[in-house]
Amino acid sequence: MKSISSTIFGLAMAMALWPASPTFAGETKTMSQNKKETVLVIGAHTDPTKYANKAQKLLTSYGHDAIPINPNFKEVLGKTAYTSVSEWAKATGKHADTVTMYVRAQHSTPMTAELVALKPRRVIFNPNTENPVLKAALEKAGIETVENCTLVMLDHDLF
Repeated sequence: MKSISSTIFGLAMAMALWPASPTFAGETKTMSQNKKETVLVIGAHTDPTKYANKAQKLLTSYGHDAIPINPNFKEVLGKTAYTSVSEWAKATGKHADTVTMYVRAQHSTPMTAELVALKPRRVIFNPNTENPVLKAALEKAGIETVENCTLVMLDHDLF
């Protein structure tokens, strides 16, 4: 039988994780503490059921510049899709604040040198994209790594 304190703790956690203000289609969210970031969405996708697509939409609704990276598409959600991190960097000359991963380790490990050279402030490993080899290389290069869900981070003001 559960103790009262564990039940209360469970309810408190559920309340903390419940979105206080869900995002609806077409709604623009305001960012209370966060500045607009350039965010590379690795594994961006045109399929609206894919989490990478949902993330790009939500990042944009929060005012971030979400850049699709996927060699399989020329455009995602009306934005030019780049084949690689280095192609984007060469084409734009810009700096990425955050990279959010939506590809598994077998696809992200070959990107190690590109990501280290890019030197983003942080790389987010979304669920099922964890990569200990890449994580270690990024941290060795002084790049922050986060294992969390971009969608949850945005909706809970943790981005």
